[in-house]
Amino acid sequence: MANYTKSRSLPIISCKTDDIDLEQKTLQNTISTPFHYLSGTFRKTEIVLKRAASNNATTARFVDVAIERDLEILSEVRHVNIVFLMAKCEYTRWNNHSMLLLESMDYTLHQFVHCANKTLSTSDAIEIIRVLVKAVQYLHECGYVHTNISSHSVLIRESPWAIKLSSFELATDVDYSRIKSEIEGAYKESANEDTDYTKMPSNFLVYEKVYRQCMSMRTLQPPELIDREKRFVFPTTKSDVYSVCLLLWELIHNEVPFKMLDAASMERMIAANAYYLEFSPDPPCSFFMDIFEAGLIANPDERLLDMQQLLHMLEDAEDEIANGVVDDDLDDGFEEGSEEDSEDDS
Repeated sequence: MANYTKSRSLPIISCKTDDIDLEQKTLQNTISTPFHYLSGTFRKTEIVLKRAASNNATTARFVDVAIERDLEILSEVRHVNIVFLMAKCEYTRWNNHSMLLLESMDYTLHQFVHCANKTLSTSDAIEIIRVLVKAVQYLHECGYVHTNISSHSVLIRESPWAIKLSSFELATDVDYSRIKSEIEGAYKESANEDTDYTKMPSNFLVYEKVYRQCMSMRTLQPPELIDREKRFVFPTTKSDVYSVCLLLWELIHNEVPFKMLDAASMERMIAANAYYLEFSPDPPCSFFMDIFEAGLIANPDERLLDMQQLLHMLEDAEDEIANGVVDDDLDDGFEEGSEEDSEDDS
């Protein structure tokens, strides 16, 4: 196993609500979680304010843990393609939770593609995925797995154009051996066991089913993280590979994956080993089938693809598109079991 070195957290300033002026702009949260975004200014600098609401003790605990996890990752992992954390606003008159001040952005990628009537070319889709692959690769090198990559967790700024990975509430450790041992020693492996979540250690929660459901869209999670029988799941870097490939599918097809399924239906499909995702047999989808076939395999042990390989495959697809090469030997579905950085590329 590779050695993963945890970065030292950089100092993050704390501010008060009096330092923030809220504005009505375009950025909206596009997923049903306790969090939402507000645009505003902080000391005359445009920002995005990420805040949350909770309606019971369990949700309140989840929100506090999520904010602290997001804060922890963003203060440790700095990359040109990861959203920049500017400050933390402590408990305020606006709500009972801390808030995060992020660099100014305009849309979530989901909002940009599916709600704002924006059109992405194939080259745009490749560029977005390439930027995210570099961000995720760096995140892995820092010892973390995002585990919740989707069009809802990617932020877009139109001017100057930028693509940023965000939303690290569910980030887990690449090396989870110690925490897994602690969890197994403290809790039985039962998905239905009653728990007082206000007392569960915060570093356990990011692996726990109910917390993860609260902070994600179930149908967009990697198959190995959707298991009705497991109370705790342990993502790997292969989980992020799946998510990035599924996002590529979404951008190429201009369609939300599994949009006709609810969480329970998705769980049943995975449990029945009946994972199925349709593909267009026509360009531009045909140029990416090697990526889809390698990255969207339901079994993570058979998902033999890492971020560096994915980057190379994107380049190959881009070359094929430029040369007009099309693979005509395509099925119509895949079934299991039946800111580009102007700096360093790291």
